[in-house]
Amino acid sequence: MAKVSKGDLDVYITPTTQDEVGGLTDSFNQMVQDLKQSQQAILEAEGKYRRIFENSKDMVYITSLEGKLVDVNQAGLEMLGYENQEELFKIGVRDIYVNSEDREKFMYQIAKQGFAKDFEAKLKRKVGLPIDVLITASVKKGPSGEIIGYEGIIKDISDRKRMEEELYQRTKELGTLYELSVLINQTLHLDKVLPLALERVLSLTGFEMGTIYLISNDREWLELKYHQNYPSHLADVVRRLKWGEGVVGSAAKRKEIVIFPIGEYPSPDILPNLIEENVKTLVGIPLLSKGEAIGAICLTSRFEHFPGQSDVHLFQSLGNQIGMVLENAKLFSSVEKAKSEWETTFDAVADLITIRDKDYRILRANKAAFRRYGLKPEEMIRKACYETLHHRAVPCNGCYVKEALTTEKPVSGQRESEYLDGVFQYYTYPVYDASGKVVGVVDLAREITEEKRLEKEKEVVNNINKILASTLDMRQVTKAIHAEFKKVLSSDRMTITLLDEVGSRFQYFALEKDYEREELTKDRSYPTEGTTLSKVVQTGQPVIAEDLFESEVWLDQRLFQEGIRSYLVFPLEYQSKIIGTVNFGSRDPRHFSERHFDVLRQIVPGMAISIQNALLLDEIRQSEGKYRTVIEGVHDGVAVIGTDFKFNYVNNRLSEILGYTKEELIGMDFRNTLTKESQQLVVDRYTQWVKKEEDTPYYEFDILRKDGKIRNIEIRNKELRDAEGHITFVALMSDITEKKKMEEQLLQAEKLRALGEMASGVAHDFNNALAAILGNTQLLLYSVQEEEMRESLKTIEKVAKDSAQTVKRLQEFTRKRARQELFKLDVNSIIRDVVEITKPKWKDEAQGKGIPIEMALHLGDVPNVAGNASEMREVITNVIFNAIEAMPRGGKIEIRTFKKGDSICIQIADSGVGMDEETRKKIFEPFFTTKPFSNTGLGLSMSYGIIKRFGGEIEVESSVGAGTTFTIIFPITKGGKKEKEADASIKIGKSLRVLVIDDEETVRRVLEKLLSQANHQVTVADDGEKGVQLFQEKEFDIVLTDLGMPGMSGWEVCQRIKEIKQTTPVGMITGWGMELSQDKMKQYGLDFILSKPFDFSQVVKVVSETIRPRS
Repeated sequence: MAKVSKGDLDVYITPTTQDEVGGLTDSFNQMVQDLKQSQQAILEAEGKYRRIFENSKDMVYITSLEGKLVDVNQAGLEMLGYENQEELFKIGVRDIYVNSEDREKFMYQIAKQGFAKDFEAKLKRKVGLPIDVLITASVKKGPSGEIIGYEGIIKDISDRKRMEEELYQRTKELGTLYELSVLINQTLHLDKVLPLALERVLSLTGFEMGTIYLISNDREWLELKYHQNYPSHLADVVRRLKWGEGVVGSAAKRKEIVIFPIGEYPSPDILPNLIEENVKTLVGIPLLSKGEAIGAICLTSRFEHFPGQSDVHLFQSLGNQIGMVLENAKLFSSVEKAKSEWETTFDAVADLITIRDKDYRILRANKAAFRRYGLKPEEMIRKACYETLHHRAVPCNGCYVKEALTTEKPVSGQRESEYLDGVFQYYTYPVYDASGKVVGVVDLAREITEEKRLEKEKEVVNNINKILASTLDMRQVTKAIHAEFKKVLSSDRMTITLLDEVGSRFQYFALEKDYEREELTKDRSYPTEGTTLSKVVQTGQPVIAEDLFESEVWLDQRLFQEGIRSYLVFPLEYQSKIIGTVNFGSRDPRHFSERHFDVLRQIVPGMAISIQNALLLDEIRQSEGKYRTVIEGVHDGVAVIGTDFKFNYVNNRLSEILGYTKEELIGMDFRNTLTKESQQLVVDRYTQWVKKEEDTPYYEFDILRKDGKIRNIEIRNKELRDAEGHITFVALMSDITEKKKMEEQLLQAEKLRALGEMASGVAHDFNNALAAILGNTQLLLYSVQEEEMRESLKTIEKVAKDSAQTVKRLQEFTRKRARQELFKLDVNSIIRDVVEITKPKWKDEAQGKGIPIEMALHLGDVPNVAGNASEMREVITNVIFNAIEAMPRGGKIEIRTFKKGDSICIQIADSGVGMDEETRKKIFEPFFTTKPFSNTGLGLSMSYGIIKRFGGEIEVESSVGAGTTFTIIFPITKGGKKEKEADASIKIGKSLRVLVIDDEETVRRVLEKLLSQANHQVTVADDGEKGVQLFQEKEFDIVLTDLGMPGMSGWEVCQRIKEIKQTTPVGMITGWGMELSQDKMKQYGLDFILSKPFDFSQVVKVVSETIRPRS
């Protein structure tokens, strides 16, 4: 037993009895045997552990609680640079940490978690050099579970960190090189390139001082151009160095990087000044261009630097890059001398100007070039023109730049650019250096696309008019006409169809060439139903069929069989009626577009007249006896005039146009019916005819009617010779006065668009005010029970909503709204509403001034029209206000409604002062007013735009002293739906915590009351900062923020709210009336928009619908 207690297990006791003592003896022997086996297993485990411990490539260690190393393997000794364990064990673990803070963080982590994994730190080797390591360790416990020390593994990651650092440094260098390239290539000014280049080089290399030199023209000197951080006295010493002198002289002369410690500096005269400044290292970088030094950079440091091969490579790259830029700057120095004379005009020139070097790289471009090419400076400058502008790998065929560089002479010409989809006139001039060598070109491109198009269209229009004037039967010249059309349409076929009286059937009037299909031949009629022609008849507008491949229309199928893939159908309109169509076919799908409509609008009306004349000629040929009947029936005036200018014959229409009887006109000198200006025009035209000078057969002039009125006339002459050779002229005269008026109306519409550009400036303030009015009115509606008071409040509510719509329409005045939703409107009901709304103006206010105004309604039984109730009220209100202003002494306003054909008319007449013709023409112009200090001149112009959007017309009849009558004409609508009224009931839902942020107190209070009325808990803030602070302090279900606020904007508030709590819905309150970008809403996390002014139902609905999907 004594041996066992001392650890000697080689003991065996022989049992002497079979009793309990013998049993105990056996148990003792078994226990000793088990202990021996356990001890042997422990020894084997310790041996394996020791082998792993010693053979590990990473440092394995054990420390005491006091931080003393107890054990460490051979890898640990080698890692830390110690020869044996005894030497290492003499120092504490704390002493091998570079930063004591790392040790404290490491111990804190182990104390907190019981282990630390991949803890990154810096340790010191014996010689003091730092190494980067990863430490994984845990606590070491004794038999009783108490902590007796720490054990762990340390992995040397110095190589990995060094590679990471090198990779980072290389990436940084490349990035800096690229940044340097971009920055210094944006200018050719030496005074900007030099400081920029030196600053970037110092930043990249770590040197704190530097100079940059350029070689003189005689290559005898290096002249200091710029320095950074050099003391002034030292800069004076090195301001001018001889070729080969100093670091920069050596670098420039040897054309390679030179590195000098201060002890090896090559110029003794300068050395004392450098030593005085405690300079330790200097590096010279030659600036090379085309193999020759043009300057050098000197990097100077008060610290010792030991540049490696990678540093030298970097220096070389910097020198080459800067040298190339400096050379380019010198090449254009002559241009820079003249820059003061043309710099201000360079970017103002509308032509596209670029300067390119011999490698086709764009060195400079004006603003017009950047804008037309749609590229930014960094996308064009220093890029080859054929790659950037034409997307080619090599210069273009017939390139003017290439020709100018090759011939060294100016080149000019025209070229059509596929890239820019236009035609340009090019002028390319070589640029020479001082030695007369071509170093680049200046290229000027003047866009003549529109001029070419208009020139071609004008030529085509003139040619076709000549062709039409050459014959009275245009069927004889169909091919010639189409030959001209091909110049602008590139069409393959042209046909002309004529419609019957009701437009239900058509037949071909003229074919450029016969089709093979019998359904496409002349002298037969076919139904228009289902064909494109029926659409033209219904709409009066041209129609394009883009691809007939999938069309099931019989006519399209026949045309497809003839090889036609797309076509354009243009209406032939005569006397405001569609009489047929001109049709153009192409073998290519999607060949035609709306841009072709312009030229057709100039030609087709003349063709319609010619076709009509041809039809008339047919009738004349069929029956000479019907001659005068036909002539009398044409819409145009017809006259036969002799060479003495006297009328030999006039038809009834011409008699109507001129205001004389036919008897008065026969024998009258044609010139006596003209204004003085037109008389001279006619004489000049006749003189040209006598001299046989080429002239168009038609022109315009003004006639003076018998009643003194002036009308605009278009005349078309045809020379006729009888059997004896006597000459007379057949003249067709068209009254185009109404056409001119339509052109004036078009000009009027253009002027109206200018209004919209000024509208948004006042929208925000108006909408804030309207938000307060509308919100408080609706709150009163929910609390007031008295019916008379409620009716007054409803009127205020309706006016406020109408005012909001007016602000919106002011903003959208320039927009062409092709698809505005229109509703069925009862105009009589709207008129009664307007009369009631305007009653304070025409009755109460007028009576207060002693001006009696009577309002009389004569409302007929009229159908509904299509429109928008708010806008319709605005139109009628504006006309009524205009009538009130026109009756300063009082009078009577009569409003009538009645049906006229397929339209209904609203007629508003006053007994006021009336207006003259000049005023009547201008009343729909924006800002035109006869009372500039009391009116804006916008009401009638806005009304005009609204009426046009509803598909209506407005006519004005007035004369001075006889009052004014406005007649508004709308087409009758059969379909459509009624405008829905907002749900006035309060739907109390889940109570929400709402944060309202708005700098306008009235808006805040209205929203607070509206939302509180809907059972919500509302908190308000008067700016963005306070709102965000409240959101951080309290819990909110939804946030409403104004868009435009001083300080933090609505966008910033939205962004901050989403950063704090992503799931909280945020709505934007805006009084600007603009549509917010969906991309921007997504970027800032904006959930919805609440436009001012808002009504109760809108606010409650938006809030509840936004929260519902998240509940």
